[in-house]
Amino acid sequence: MRCTAVVSCWLALLAVPNVAHASLAWSVAVTVDSHAAGTGLDAVACPSASLCVAVDGQGREATFNPQAPQGATDAVVAGSALIAVACPALAQCTAIDTRGEQVTFDPQSPSGATPTSIDTNAVPLSVACPSATQCTAVDSSGEEVTFTPPSGGGRIDAPDRHDQQQ
Repeated sequence: MRCTAVVSCWLALLAVPNVAHASLAWSVAVTVDSHAAGTGLDAVACPSASLCVAVDGQGREATFNPQAPQGATDAVVAGSALIAVACPALAQCTAIDTRGEQVTFDPQSPSGATPTSIDTNAVPLSVACPSATQCTAVDSSGEEVTFTPPSGGGRIDAPDRHDQQQ
């Protein structure tokens, strides 16, 4: 009797992925950053279902609506390769680059953003911004840097550094 119940449960679990996959739909790949050819897009963040921002290895950001990506726009926001991006609000994204800098910009109007140093000890690898006033980056040496992104792309105060030793 017990074996039958286990087998029935096992068969039911096998059916779950098929139900989940039935609801997925994939779009056809569409170019959103023609300048990324050869370097590729490195990261994407979507602050809403109709706004996504991707960054590439040439310091460019690409802003697009994933429902209609053919209307994508792109702009240079940094002088080196961008490797991660977070967008805590529709009008604010923060990206990090391979030189240990952050750049905060409005994806609808990215010009004029100024990169500022946040990590001079190692290469930042990822960034998360739980709010428009706080971002945290982690780097290749196991450290994190928490900083307040500048509003309007300006300069930031010295970031707080924390490593795995504390």
